[in-house]
Amino acid sequence: MSEKHNLSRLVQKDKNTRILDILASTNFNMDRNHLPRRQQRGINEPTIEVAITYGHQEFIRGRLTFTLTDRALRHTPYAKFSDKLRGIRVICTEAHQIPRF
Repeated sequence: MSEKHNLSRLVQKDKNTRILDILASTNFNMDRNHLPRRQQRGINEPTIEVAITYGHQEFIRGRLTFTLTDRALRHTPYAKFSDKLRGIRVICTEAHQIPRF
């Protein structure tokens, strides 16, 4: 099985990622290439869920961000995927109580 498929299956089984109610992707007018770039880099929904669940949280320029580092992944079921997940950053905005990335 591919690494992407294994990651997706692991996310489905992970109880911690189920706390995420609604994720909605948003494309800002200033960044029309958001979705194509994300697809080119192999960043899919399960990867984003892992970043939001286990990533290091901080505010950068008024936006909540989640960044996956080796340290953040060390004691998680995703440690074996750290080469693929290292450096993934999800930038969120909040509108109407729906987290957006």
